Amino acid sequence: MLRGCKLKVVLHRCGRILRDSSSSAANYELSQPVDHLDIFLSHNWSTPRVAKFVTLAMHFNLAWSLIISMLAQCVFSVLTSRGMLPIYGCSYGFTGVLGLLLTRPLFFFILFFWHDITPQDRISQPRVFLDKVCIHQTDEVKKRQGIGMLGEILEKTSTLLCCYSDRYLRQLWTLYELTNFAIQHPVDSIKLVPTFMPVAIFGFIGCIHVVDLTAFLFTKETEIIRLIMLVFLVCLSSSILLRHSARQRALVLQAVGDSSIGTAHCSNEADRALVKDNATKLLRQRGFLKATDNEEQAVHKFNLIVRDHMPAIVSASLGRHGIPYQYVFCTGCMFFMPSYLEGAPAKCYVKKDCDWLWWLNFILMSATHVAAVAPLFIVAVTKMTSIRVDTGPWQEAGIIIVSTILSFTVCCVCACLDYGLLVPYGPRLFALKYFAYTLLLAMTAVCYLDWSCLKSDVVQRQPEVQPSTLGVTSDASGQAAGTQVALPTLRVSL
Repeated sequence: MLRGCKLKVVLHRCGRILRDSSSSAANYELSQPVDHLDIFLSHNWSTPRVAKFVTLAMHFNLAWSLIISMLAQCVFSVLTSRGMLPIYGCSYGFTGVLGLLLTRPLFFFILFFWHDITPQDRISQPRVFLDKVCIHQTDEVKKRQGIGMLGEILEKTSTLLCCYSDRYLRQLWTLYELTNFAIQHPVDSIKLVPTFMPVAIFGFIGCIHVVDLTAFLFTKETEIIRLIMLVFLVCLSSSILLRHSARQRALVLQAVGDSSIGTAHCSNEADRALVKDNATKLLRQRGFLKATDNEEQAVHKFNLIVRDHMPAIVSASLGRHGIPYQYVFCTGCMFFMPSYLEGAPAKCYVKKDCDWLWWLNFILMSATHVAAVAPLFIVAVTKMTSIRVDTGPWQEAGIIIVSTILSFTVCCVCACLDYGLLVPYGPRLFALKYFAYTLLLAMTAVCYLDWSCLKSDVVQRQPEVQPSTLGVTSDASGQAAGTQVALPTLRVSL
C-alpha cells in the first residue's frame, strides 16, 4: 500500500525525525495511505540532521520567509518615514532601527518554523515519502514488502528530491532511487539540493547582519572604513563559498564516474542482491534489455543511466553558475534591503528634501542591486573561482586571494560610480543611470535564463539515451522490442 506523510512531519522540531534511521511503530502511524506522492525524499542517514533540515527548510520555506520578512521591513519603513519609530544617527547619516535589528532574524525564524506555525487544515502541504515513516521498520515482513515495491512507489511520485552530500552516489539505496526514478520520469523531475550550500548562505547572511549593526559604532568620518570592511568581507566570503561550490560540483561529477550498484556501500549486504534483481526486472520491463542479457549486463546498463544523466541533473538543479538564482536573489535581499529601507525613510523624515526624482532613483537602485548587481557579482566570482579545482592548499589559497582582490576592486569602482563619489548625482544624469540599471537587468537575464527553452525547435526534450543505445535489438521499423521508455535529458551545459 502506497503511503505518504505531510511535509510538517519531516520538518517538525527542526527535522528531529531525520536524526537517525531508528524507528518505531509510532513513526509508521505518522503516514497515511495515498494514491499519489508529490515528493520522494532521497537522502543518506549518514548525513547530519542539521544539514538536511537546513537544506529542506531552504527548499520549501524560502519564498514565504522572504515575502514575510520583506513585508515586515516595508511596514517598519513606512512607520519610520512618519516618525512613529525611533531614528538614530549612524556613520552614514540617519537610519531606523527595528528593520536592521529584526528583518534578518525574522527571515530565519520563518524559514525554520513556517511549517510548524501554519495550520495544516488551511494550507495544503505536499505528500512526502520518507522511508523511516512510510515503510514499516519494526515488522520485518512489512518492511520487505515496502522495500520490494520501491519501484512502484517511485513510479507514482511526481518529484525526486535529493539531499545531496558527498556520499550520495556512493550509497546503494540512494543510487538505486535516483537511477530508478530517472528511468521512469523526465530528468527535470529530479531536484538536487546540495547540503553544503544553504548552510554557507545562512552563515554569509549572519555575518552581514553583524557588520550592518556596526554602523552604530562608527562615526561619519570613519564610515569609509566600515564600508571597506563590509565590501572586503563580502568579497572574501563569496570567494570562499563559490570556490567550495566549484569543488563540490567537480566532486559530484567525479563521483558519477565511480558510481555503481555493484560497489556502492550498504549496511546490509543482502540488500545488494535485492537491488540488482529489482534493477534487472525494471530494465527488462521497460525494454532496455535483450532476451539473452544476464544480470551482470543489466547492472552495467543500469549504471550507465545515472552516469549519462547526472551532469544534466546537476546543471538543471544548481543553475548555469553553480548557485540557483532564487538563492542569489534571497541573499541580495537580505544584504541590501534592511539598510536601504531603513536609511532612506529616516533621511526623508529628518531632512524633508526628498522629491519624486530622488525616490524614483532610490527604488530603481534598490531593485537593480537585488535583482542584477548581486547575481552578476556571483557570476563574476564564480568564473574566477572555477578554474583548476584539483589544486593543492597553496594554490587554493592563491585563487581565493586573487578572486577577493579582483572582486573587491570592481566593487569599489562600481560603488564610487553608483553613489556619485566620482560623478555627482543630478537630474541630467538620471537618464544615464536609468540606462545603466536597464543594462544590468538585461545582462542578468542573459546570464541566468535558459534561453533554449524559448525556441520552438528546441523546446522538446529529446531522448538521448534510448533502449537502442543500451544494446536493445530493434525491429524493421527501428523500434526497440518491448515497451520503451526514453530517458529525456535537458539541453544544459556545465
